[in-house]
Amino acid sequence: MQKTKKVFIGLNNVASVFDELRKYFKFFGWETYTVVEQPNHPIIRGSYDEIVAYSIMPKKLANYLYSPKYKNIVHRAVKRLILIIFNPLKCLRKRYLLKKAIKECDFFVFIWTSFDNKFRDYKKIRKAGKKIAVIFCGSDVRWYWGAKQEFEALNMTAIPYKSKHDLRLKNLKIRLNRIKEAEKYANFIFNKREQAQICSRPFYHYPMIVDVEGIKENRSQRKNNPVVLHAPSNKSFKGSKYILEAIEKLKSEEIEFTPKLLHGVKNEKAIEEYRKADIIIDQLFAPGAGKLASEALASGAVVLSFMNYDNYYQADYFKECPIVDISKETIYKTLKSLILDYRKRVELAEKSREYAEKHLHTKNFVKKLIDLYEEKEIEEDYKPTFFRDSFTPESKEAEKLYSQYIDYIKDCDWYNRSASRSKIYNAKKIIN
Repeated sequence: MQKTKKVFIGLNNVASVFDELRKYFKFFGWETYTVVEQPNHPIIRGSYDEIVAYSIMPKKLANYLYSPKYKNIVHRAVKRLILIIFNPLKCLRKRYLLKKAIKECDFFVFIWTSFDNKFRDYKKIRKAGKKIAVIFCGSDVRWYWGAKQEFEALNMTAIPYKSKHDLRLKNLKIRLNRIKEAEKYANFIFNKREQAQICSRPFYHYPMIVDVEGIKENRSQRKNNPVVLHAPSNKSFKGSKYILEAIEKLKSEEIEFTPKLLHGVKNEKAIEEYRKADIIIDQLFAPGAGKLASEALASGAVVLSFMNYDNYYQADYFKECPIVDISKETIYKTLKSLILDYRKRVELAEKSREYAEKHLHTKNFVKKLIDLYEEKEIEEDYKPTFFRDSFTPESKEAEKLYSQYIDYIKDCDWYNRSASRSKIYNAKKIIN
């Protein structure tokens, strides 16, 4: 009798995808083993085989340390001190879990973090003859200076960063460690162009998956007074300022619609609200769309987000995408047009669920992972060239890190196959 395959999924449940991945791996006959480092944020859903923090400290203490309720200086100081004290135990526990996973699992799916802070466990896993998929999903790899240069070269607005903290050289080093170890040792990588400016390896597009079967569709549209929903979870990133300005302008013109803002609610409640909305606005800066847009499409709503279809290729299936393209310059005009155009909204809503089922469904994504594991030939969606051909290091200190990154990956087979004919990376120009 053939042994049942087992997949490891860890260690950061970004956008509540763990339960979905586990559900559909089991659907296709796989066993699963899931591990996260810390307790769930209140808006994240998921259950796991192990929460590392609960294994090394009292559960009440872990819940206090990782609770978003406490944002004062005292809490941050206490958290920092306690985590330093418990760090040796955490490292020992993660080493044990890595050994256990290597022994039990055939396939590893990593999101955001791994068992090792510098991602050196990828090499150990590959040496053990196991396969790895790495999913990059946002600021884990997106670097401000890379995104800024590419976006501005294409006449797009750079994604705003909250503070100078995000721009520290330390954070570049963390990103490059994450990227270089994945690019050297992973069997395949899922990524998105809008966050891959300092990446080099060809990748499969990560579609912000959604369990379509778990969401009840409501594609009906109100002919009058449609509900327009926006969730300003990250106001600067999503461009909420411009979205709210457009909403206020439309209200001042006495355009008939009902605006609704959603913030800090659990996922189940959010999806219920999506089903009640007619139009849902995602974000204005990163070409593509996030988990909110995927869930909104599955709900049957009309979805607006910055897509830049004509000038920013990401994957072939975007040609079928019903998301309405908006920017901070066009949000007012486009939103007004859709509020007033009932027939257009009905037409778009008819396409939403179908697109989500075909291109965003977690079941299809897991099937693709399994096909790749079984070495079925699937061509990558995107071959990044910006870093090699166009990127200019932002400082001499950063230049050294980029050069170390290239030295680390340049002997990989894929590196020479995907090299641009026009120019290989040249780290001599520095931004003044």
